[in-house]
Amino acid sequence: MKTVFHALLIVPAFILLTAAISPNQYEAAMQAAIEHLFKSQSQEELQAVANTFERIGQKETDKWHPLYYGALSHIMMTFQIEDNAAKDQQLDLAKDLVEAGHKRSPNNSELAALEGFILMLRIPIDPATRGPQYSGMSMGALQKAVALNDQNPRAHMMLADMQFGMARFFGSDNSEGCATLKKALELFDSFEPASSLDPNWGKEWAEQNYKQCQ
Repeated sequence: MKTVFHALLIVPAFILLTAAISPNQYEAAMQAAIEHLFKSQSQEELQAVANTFERIGQKETDKWHPLYYGALSHIMMTFQIEDNAAKDQQLDLAKDLVEAGHKRSPNNSELAALEGFILMLRIPIDPATRGPQYSGMSMGALQKAVALNDQNPRAHMMLADMQFGMARFFGSDNSEGCATLKKALELFDSFEPASSLDPNWGKEWAEQNYKQCQ
C-alpha cells in the first residue's frame, strides 16, 4: 500500500509547480494515476488517487478524463464504506465530477454510463424509498449511454446490472440482464479505446457477473 501511496504523491508534483502542463506531461500523469487507481486497495489509496485527478483536472480545464476517473475513484470508495451517509457523500462527489464532465464533453457515453451507475448505487442505501426515486433515472441514463455509443461495453455492463436489480425487485428471471451482459462481454472482446486515456476497464467484472447466467 505504501508503494502505491508514495508513488501517487510524486505524480502531481510537477502539476502543482508548473503553470501549464505539456501534452506529454498530462498523458504521463494521467496514465500513472489510472494505473494506481486500479491497484488501490484501501480508502486511503483511493482518496490519494482522487486528489491526483482533481489536481490534474484543475489544470486541464478542457479535459474530461480527469473528471471521469476522479468520479470512478469516489465510486470505488463506496465499496469499502459501511456507513450509508459516508457512501452518499462519496456518490455526491462523484456526481459533481460527472456533471462537470458533461460540460466538457457533452453526449459522452462513458460519462452517461457512470451517471447511471452512480444513481444505481444510491438505491441499496434505502431500497424502499430510493428504488422508486432512482430506478427510472438510472435506467434512463444507462439507456442513453448505450444510445450514444452502442459499442461501449461498460454501458451495456452497467445496464445489465440495473436489469438484474430490477429482476430481483420484481421477482422475475435474469434473462434480460443476461442477454445484455452477454453483449457486453462480446463487445469487450473487440473493444479498442479511442485513446490511451479512454476507459478500458470492466471485463473481469462482467465475466464475474455473468456466472449467475450460466
